[in-house]
Order: sequence, then structure tokens, then C-alpha cells
Amino acid sequence: MEPFGKKLEFSVKQFEQAYEYAFMNQAFHLVYIVMFLQIKEELSKKEKSIQEARNEINLLRVKHAMDDAVKILKRFTRNGLLKKHRNYIKLTKLSSIA
Repeated sequence: MEPFGKKLEFSVKQFEQAYEYAFMNQAFHLVYIVMFLQIKEELSKKEKSIQEARNEINLLRVKHAMDDAVKILKRFTRNGLLKKHRNYIKLTKLSSIA
């Protein structure tokens, strides 16, 4: 950014932490999106098997995203990064479940 006459207001570490906060948020939203995408209407036998395969792929994506989000959450909790936030107690309860 310096070639453009602008100075960054944050460090690389701060950027990585912000990215990980955003990732956790999006991982939780992904659960609802995948649930919404599961079609409940009548499909032919061929269409139904295709939709079931798509559902399995999407559920696997959710599983991997949630696994990564839990890893980030545990690391943040271990490093004391969440103590600054008022939802700290709720998040620590969530990390103890996983």
C-alpha cells in the first residue's frame, strides 16, 4: 500500500486474526445455508440420487468448516484472545463441547 501513499493501520498478525474471526462466523452460517439447500420436493429417482450426492458433499463441507472453526476457537481460547469480548463465556462453553 505504501507505493499508493497509504500506510497500513494493522499488522499481518492482526489481519490473520480478523480473517479467522470471519472464518468462524461464516462456518456457522454455512450450517444454515446447507440446511436450506436440501430440497424436500418430489424428485425422480435419478434426480433424487443426484440431490442426495450433492447433500452429502455439502454436509462434508460443513463438517470440515466446523472442524476448522473449532480449532481456531480453541487456539483463540488458549491464547486468551477471546477474553476481551463480552461473549467470551458463551464461546468457551461452545469450545468445551467439541
